[in-house]
Parts: sequence; structure tokens; C-alpha cells
Amino acid sequence: MPEVETLHGLQRTLSVGSVIGLLYAAPLALVGLVWLVCVTDLALLRTAWPTLLLLFVLLFILEHLDFFIFVEVTPGTYADWKWSLWSVVTWSTALIYGPTALWPSLIWRSIMFARQWRKATTPEWRWNLGRNLALHFATVAPAALLALLAYTHWGGVFPLPGLSLSHILPAFGATLVWLLLVALLWLPLMNYFAAAPEFAWTGSVFETTLRFVGITMGWRLFVDPFAILAAGLYTEHGLGGYLFFISALLLCSLLAHQLSQAITRSQLRSRELEKLERLGRALLRISPDISALPDVLREYVAMIFPFSHIQIHTFSEGTLLHHPDDGSPVKSAVWTWMRAMDKGCAFHKGSDLPWGGHLDENRALVLVPIMDVEEATPIGGIYLVRFRDLDTIDSLLPAVQSLAA
Repeated sequence: MPEVETLHGLQRTLSVGSVIGLLYAAPLALVGLVWLVCVTDLALLRTAWPTLLLLFVLLFILEHLDFFIFVEVTPGTYADWKWSLWSVVTWSTALIYGPTALWPSLIWRSIMFARQWRKATTPEWRWNLGRNLALHFATVAPAALLALLAYTHWGGVFPLPGLSLSHILPAFGATLVWLLLVALLWLPLMNYFAAAPEFAWTGSVFETTLRFVGITMGWRLFVDPFAILAAGLYTEHGLGGYLFFISALLLCSLLAHQLSQAITRSQLRSRELEKLERLGRALLRISPDISALPDVLREYVAMIFPFSHIQIHTFSEGTLLHHPDDGSPVKSAVWTWMRAMDKGCAFHKGSDLPWGGHLDENRALVLVPIMDVEEATPIGGIYLVRFRDLDTIDSLLPAVQSLAA
């Protein structure tokens, strides 16, 4: 792909992984989609559409209550895994209504894809969106369809008759089949990333692959079986019993969402302080040999601020650091505007910029002047664009100010 060929380093690794995932998942998704069309019960859609629409809304709510972990797999290279409880709603609905109930999940993901595609400003982002859409479609159809086929083969019926052991066992077996198929879908992509030098978490590709798959799928072993309980409650207590249980899941998801954000912020602040301290010691070692400053900055700063484009510039010496190398250069109007700054500031996504234009919806910006200690005037500045956790950009300001100091 021409746009991928021009990329380098981590961006190239991520983009090639997205292309690989899209190429093998798209045919499976297409086959599954045709299969789902063939087994869809139109009469059920006409009679159960209010309930299916309500479950469709629940998927959107859960999308905004996602939770995640943020891991430094190698020095300076970070990976984040994001989850939500969408699978519990999708699978419980499938156990109630059969294959027809898989449509809300596909439509929901398609809408999310369209919304994000409009914001995607880079080729690697678009490839990533396409890969995730194809893998989600393949996860729901054919993987979930095969699991439902196993469920009916083992004597299961729709809706799940109840919560007796004879009814739970086929549903539990089908749940495990679905999880196994989803793990197999992700395995080639995880193996590719495990073999990439940027994600060489351990000395063994096999061990790293197992870790990636375990983190990606392991939590679902404990969560997805609750879909059986939700489906059983629907049968025994109607929609009210089902929604009462889902409300509890929503509360748990909200707590997990808040907790994961707090933990991640704490981890990032701790890493920032630790690496700023290392940078400070390195600067003391090279003083007064200022010629070595760009190399030291390149070694440490990228690790302090992951998922960021950063440029450090002095008005007398020019650019000391531009990371990543293939990032767009900062406009001269930015540095002209920074000559009048006396303190740092943050610009949120979509903000109007004082030198003209506005920020995209997928990035936030921090600007901090580098001050002359004696004269208290700017001698340069730090320009940092963040591509994730955009709503927490203000919390990044102290670390950038420490770097400027």
C-alpha cells in the first residue's frame, strides 16, 4: 500500500498489522454476513424490534463506558487494550432471539466506524479502523453463528428455557466455542505484533503472543458467561428482570471505566516523573557539552510522552528534537506566537488556535515556553500534540513544564 510504504518505525509496524488483519478478516466477515442474511428471521424483526432497538441503545452506552489497561511493552513503546461489555449484551440477546439478534451489534459497530472514519486524518488510523471493523464482523458472523450452531446441536433452543443445569450446559459450551473462535481470529495479528521488534515483550515470540491473546481475550472468559444468566432472567422474569441485571453491569462498567482512567493517569504521571529524573541526570552528565543535547533529548523524551508528536525548538539554535522523524513540521507562526508567552497552555480537541486554524477532533495540544532564567523571557518552546486521552491533556501540562525547566 503506497501510504503505508512511506511510514517508518512503530507507525509502519502498526499500519502493516492493520493491513494484515483487514486482509484475512474481511473475507471471513463477508461470508459470515451472507450467512447471517440467510438465517435472519424477518418475522422476528417485525415483532421484536422494540426490544432489539433498546439493546442497540445499550451497546452505545457501553461503548462510552469502556475500560482499559496501558502497558509499556518495551522501553518507549506502549500498548493499550480497551474493552467494554458489549459481548454480554450481544450474546445474551442471541441466546434469547437466535441469530437474528446479532444484527444490532453489526449495525452499532458500522455506525461507530462511520463516525470515527470522518475524524481519521492519517492513513494508519484509517487502516486500523478498517481492521477493527472487519474483525468485529468476523467475531459476530461467522464466529458467533458457529457457536449458536453448536448450541442448537447440543440441544439448546431459543429463547434459553431457563437456568437449570440442563439448559445452562449447552449455552456455556457454546460460549466457550465463541471465545475460542474469537481467540483464533486474533491469533495471526497477535503473532505478527509479537514478532515485531517494537513489541518484543519477552525473548520468545510464542510467549509474547500468548500474553497478547491472554490480555485481549482472557477477561472475557470471566465476563461472557454472565450473558447466560441475563438470558435466563429474561425468560423467567421478562424484560424487567433482564434490564435489572444489565443495569448492574452498567454500574460495574462505569466503575471499571473510572478506575482504569485513574490508574492509567497515575501510572503515566509516575513514569513521567521517573523519566524526567533520568533526563535531568543525563543533562548533568553532558554539561557543558551542549552539542550532545539533541541526542540526549531523543533518547529520553519520546519515552516520557508516548502517543505524541513533540518538537523542542530554540529561537537561536533551531530545532533540538522532532519526534517522530516523519511527523509534520511545526509552522513558523507557532514559534512566532510563543515568543510572547510567559507560561504554558493547553488546547483541547477542536479548539481555535491563536495563530490561525483549529485542532482536529483527534488531537490535543500543549505549548510551553523555555524561559531564560535570568531575563525571564522565552528563548524557545515545546510543542506537544497528544493522540490519545485527549480529555486529560491539562494533566500533561506539569510534566511538559518540568521538561522546559
